[in-house]
Amino acid sequence: MKRGERLKNISVPFVVERSRWRTFSLILVFVVIGYLTLGFGAVWEIGGSRDELMVLKYQVETLRSERDSLMKILSRLESDMDYVEKVAREDFGMSRKQERVYPLPQSPGD
Repeated sequence: MKRGERLKNISVPFVVERSRWRTFSLILVFVVIGYLTLGFGAVWEIGGSRDELMVLKYQVETLRSERDSLMKILSRLESDMDYVEKVAREDFGMSRKQERVYPLPQSPGD
């Protein structure tokens, strides 16, 4: 083997290893720049957004159950006349013809 051939064989792995380190260091620099660009509090903001998302999901479930309850009441009011009469008597103080309603004084606890 001649001297020039020996140097060619040695320099190729060194160049490949050098390019790997260069690629790794460039990726590391981009990650650090990205982190600094987003700001130090970006990670905490994501955690806060998750908490806010959980609260909003709970509110959505609460509103869905309230909506379902109101839909049941509406369907009952549309189809059940006895229920309509009950609501009219209890909530609005209405009465039938020839019927007297005697208002009672409210107790202090009500």
